[in-house]
Amino acid sequence: MMPPAGRRSGRELPGTVVLREALRSIRHVAREGRDAVVEAASHGGAPVARVANFAITGADRMAEMAEEVVGLLIGAGAAPPDLSLADMPADEVNAACFAAAAYSALGHVLRGLGARHALVSEMRLRAAFLRGGGTGATTRSARLFVAMSEAEVIADVRMEPAADLSAHEAERLALFAMLLWMLSDRDIGDASDALDAASMIAIALRSELACAEGDEVTLAALLKEFRHHV
Repeated sequence: MMPPAGRRSGRELPGTVVLREALRSIRHVAREGRDAVVEAASHGGAPVARVANFAITGADRMAEMAEEVVGLLIGAGAAPPDLSLADMPADEVNAACFAAAAYSALGHVLRGLGARHALVSEMRLRAAFLRGGGTGATTRSARLFVAMSEAEVIADVRMEPAADLSAHEAERLALFAMLLWMLSDRDIGDASDALDAASMIAIALRSELACAEGDEVTLAALLKEFRHHV
């Protein structure tokens, strides 16, 4: 049975989110290091390639181990996919639930925008949620957008070579798309399709969002206008 929006299906052990965050950082560093070694090896000869292969294998193992442990730590801490910002008071429980959902949503959107790697902080998402208060769903979401941007909840974005967005622009569009998704009247179970639709809207609004990055009034107006198009 799906737990009510804004509530987790179980209680995390103290410190779980801190450990989860640390392991995700290890995984990110391992993946970044692997890419750096691959790039360096492409410019060297056979001896360099042999050393590089050893380093790449080690980085892959480290990333896989971190991935497995993170998976074990998520468990009951995972948030339901039908969260609605309108139904979530700014308290610690809802902050944790929001952060879990936002973490997954941002990862999906960033990949769709062409990000090869990115480090999303669940702890910073929690803190931003508690800071981004306000009345009215779109006004609150606009404040949350600014709070998340200031908290740098997304870091170390590396875009694919073929992507036509900068890392900073991808971060901005991902935050807007995620909030638009949470505000939408979507059906339960279609998270990927709804997130993709929200991403397409964000891309179409890339110029407007670039101008309105810290303007809560304009951001709220854009969220209000397009929330029902997802």
